[in-house]
Amino acid sequence: MRESKSRGKRIDNDEWVYGWYVDRRRHSYILPICNENDPHPTFDESWQVIGSDDDGWFEVDPETVGQFTGPSDKNGKEIYFDDIVIWNKKKYVVMWSKTCLGIYLEHLDSYLARQKDPKLGKFIENLMYGRAVYLEIIGTVHEHPKLLEAKNG
Repeated sequence: MRESKSRGKRIDNDEWVYGWYVDRRRHSYILPICNENDPHPTFDESWQVIGSDDDGWFEVDPETVGQFTGPSDKNGKEIYFDDIVIWNKKKYVVMWSKTCLGIYLEHLDSYLARQKDPKLGKFIENLMYGRAVYLEIIGTVHEHPKLLEAKNG
């Protein structure tokens, strides 16, 4: 079973935070992992995370939230949805396919076309766990607009 965690960009300082995604009262939060040996957060009576430097609830931009897919790339970096990766000298975006119920790689050009018209674009490759060791993460769709402008090689 893969580890269940997400990431999102904090709205107060634009930094990434990793942990559990919580959608609460029309706000999006990440509860960080405080203890690697026991990753489940423990709360006090006021719903503050015990062991955290602050209350532990980091509000994040919901558009930037991505779930951990399970495998890591060839450099040992965890792969999340919306990561931009290189495989066979081409750029792909890691996506969830509702139709196929799986994690897929979408060619960057296809991803950009689908952003303009949802009827366009297509998922090209299933992200099989054995294939992940050949991928290299080069950024995310939320952080690197220059990578999104480039033509797929």
